[in-house]
Amino acid sequence: MRYYTLDAMRGVAAIAVVILHIVLQFELRPKPSSFMGVDFFFMLSGFVLATVYEDRLKRDLNAGAFFLLRVVRLYPMYFLGMSLGTVTLIGQDMAQSGHSLNITQSVSAIVAGFLVMPDPLSSGLFPLNPPAWSLFFEALINIAFALVVIRLSTRILFILTLAFGIAYIAGAIAISQMSAGMAWNSIGIGLIRVAFTFGVGVLFARWRPKESIKRPGSGIILCCALFLILMVPQFAFQPTAYNLLATMVFMPVLLWFGIRWQLSGLAAMVAEALGDMSYPLYAMHYPFMRMTSFASKALHVPPLIFGVVFLIGACLGSLAIARFIDPPLRQSLCSKFARLEKFCALRPCL
Repeated sequence: MRYYTLDAMRGVAAIAVVILHIVLQFELRPKPSSFMGVDFFFMLSGFVLATVYEDRLKRDLNAGAFFLLRVVRLYPMYFLGMSLGTVTLIGQDMAQSGHSLNITQSVSAIVAGFLVMPDPLSSGLFPLNPPAWSLFFEALINIAFALVVIRLSTRILFILTLAFGIAYIAGAIAISQMSAGMAWNSIGIGLIRVAFTFGVGVLFARWRPKESIKRPGSGIILCCALFLILMVPQFAFQPTAYNLLATMVFMPVLLWFGIRWQLSGLAAMVAEALGDMSYPLYAMHYPFMRMTSFASKALHVPPLIFGVVFLIGACLGSLAIARFIDPPLRQSLCSKFARLEKFCALRPCL
């Protein structure tokens, strides 16, 4: 079963993240709280992976095949995003527009990036494409899911998730930083952040109702509510308190009702498109935005006009990539792994 409301919510979260990065690129105000979209992504990841793979991992899918499936699903778009980041870095050198990496750091960032490893020579984990930090953590949590989480009882998983949640609250208050995980100085809190949000998703998969209810109007309201939560200006409230409330309460509630209330008809078609475009958009938008923003600044294009045009173009381009480029890339990879053939025939997960 496809959860169309969750598809739409994933697309909405990806769009909110892109808006935040546009705002940061042009040093605009106010800055939205869209970095919390990553927390929603990990909740979705936990829910979808547990729904699709938990029983199979216990039955007829071994951990090695699962890891290969995840590589097939995630790496093609990751590779394209890292390629764009490399082209942007080279373009900055050629244009002498300046960046913070010397030759050694540049080589390190490129090699580590394509190997899906944090760059040891930079303060950020993935300087060529900063959002890739969450994809690295996705790989780690996927390993933990296949080797450990599926063996935990629901009770133990609930206790561990609660413990991670408490640790996350303490850590976020201590460092006053909710966007933990993208830099070396917050990697520990980032791991706790991911463990908590992913755990929430897995628990919801185990507790999910057997049937969903078609309530298109309610599903649209959920999507709007998520967008508003992510677009709240960071200075509007006590930032840490609001971000914790949103991560610990608002988004889990929206996710639960998103599981329960389903879009249908035309709304479901739009939701499917939003879901399809969300991963290419998230994986590739940042380096492409940096690349095009240099040109827009040189041409004195107003940031608002650039932002609107870029967002529309990035969404449409990501949808085209998701429909026409990503599937054959994944199928080509599947054909190289005989053990994956019967699983690659399934609808791609996340």
